Amino acid sequence: MAATSHSNTFEMLVFRVCRYLQTCIRHNHLFITLHHPSVLDRVESMVVSEVYQRSSDFLSALAIPHNSWPGHFTSNTKMVHYLESLNGLKDPNKYIFHSDLDEIVDPVTLRQAMAEMNRGECDAITGSWQDRVTLEGDLKRVELNDGQIEEQFPLRCTYSKHFMPERTTKKVIVYRSNLRLTSGQHEVWCNIGADQLPGTYWNRQEACRAHVEGRADKATKTSYILRLLPESTNKPKICKTVVIIDHYKFVAGVQQHLADRMVNYKNLGLAWWKQSMEVFYCRYYFLKNAICIIVSQKK
Repeated sequence: MAATSHSNTFEMLVFRVCRYLQTCIRHNHLFITLHHPSVLDRVESMVVSEVYQRSSDFLSALAIPHNSWPGHFTSNTKMVHYLESLNGLKDPNKYIFHSDLDEIVDPVTLRQAMAEMNRGECDAITGSWQDRVTLEGDLKRVELNDGQIEEQFPLRCTYSKHFMPERTTKKVIVYRSNLRLTSGQHEVWCNIGADQLPGTYWNRQEACRAHVEGRADKATKTSYILRLLPESTNKPKICKTVVIIDHYKFVAGVQQHLADRMVNYKNLGLAWWKQSMEVFYCRYYFLKNAICIIVSQKK
């Protein structure tokens, strides 16, 4: 699990870790990467640095394996750190559950998809975001003494689709440990069709190279990424069941996180900075410190 740094990270982390431990996942089967905001050039960097330290101390007290990656956040730096951290894991009979801090997977649809994997019908499970928001639509803090997180953010809606391409609201959340995910965890590396390759059939080496070379952010050399991808024999199959992912992005602290990401992505020449700008500058449904919600369902 990866955790970016903003003022509400610690509370989100406590909720997620306790939920894992309550479902009988052993602490040494968890691995968490914390983003260390050591080079953020803003006043709030001291605040999020303190949040990082509290989060690290919390994980250490529970003996939960974790590490950190420093510097400005980009999906590429996050991906490379993830690939390096998992280097050596390659048993196809073992699964990796992969999510960001603000993503909680619906257990009912997850069990359905896991049954497909256990029967050998597929190799990776995808999920789709449903944004969780408050009854008032405000960007409130996640509180540790105010009930379960689902009770604090009871509404489900599809807010993100208004400013993000549809493919970016879908994530790969479970996969065999001989597979790896692209930046943003939207796809399995090398999982492109024969129609995108020179030949008429799937070839791992050609598929991996074509897929990696076709990425938007080329800050890391293609050869380095290819070295971090485990060997696999067959083209990965995606499970039919699409899992619901409750997405807790719209909480206190997201404004500054979006502002930092907007500036950083623009400086790197990445088009994604516009998505952060559209949210941050109220192009769609932001209203001062709140969100105007089109509710799809209430839980």
